[in-house]
Amino acid sequence: MKHKHNKKERRDVITELLRNEVISSQQGLRNRLHQLGVEVNQATLSRDLRDMAVLKVPLGGGGARYLPSSNQGRADDQREELFSRTIQRLAFSGNIMLVFTAPGMAQAAAIALDGLALPQILGTVAGDDTVIVVLEDGLDKKVFEKEFRAMLARGR
Repeated sequence: MKHKHNKKERRDVITELLRNEVISSQQGLRNRLHQLGVEVNQATLSRDLRDMAVLKVPLGGGGARYLPSSNQGRADDQREELFSRTIQRLAFSGNIMLVFTAPGMAQAAAIALDGLALPQILGTVAGDDTVIVVLEDGLDKKVFEKEFRAMLARGR
């Protein structure tokens, strides 16, 4: 039986599904919602996931899964974990940091990095496997890189 759900109810169901099941695609999530009688179109689901700050975290051995953000502290932990698990190497040039990721993971890494709201980072631009990070002028890159690598190590 299909039920009309308001946004809060739909998002509560999404959160519970993502907490309790390994769901790796929006289509998979739409299918599970449909099984539970929650109808949602692709655009609405994408907007829900973005607004809910849902993260797509790589799984060991390949693949990925969506994880909900339950609170800001947990969201920051998830962002650190996501970012640390997708990074392959870093390079610096002037006030630019290049972050090299696994193929297809740069956008997720950039979103996770933006979500950390580090004051030294002015912005990010993501491609497929590279994130360009613009750092504030005058930043001590050696200190920043040491702190940044320590943050990555905590997330692993």
